[in-house]
Amino acid sequence: MSILIRDAVEGDVDGIARVHVQAWRESYRDFLSPEALAGLSVDPVMAGLVPAIPMR
Repeated sequence: MSILIRDAVEGDVDGIARVHVQAWRESYRDFLSPEALAGLSVDPVMAGLVPAIPMR
């Protein structure tokens, strides 16, 4: 089995942001209130990723 790791591209931004938010919700559910976790949004994460990922 081989694994290919590639650089992220523009089309990956949404998926990366969704995984990020879900990971926070699952990882911090014992430390943050349900309201705080429900308030996490994909859009601000996407906005933070855009400068870091080459847009073609």
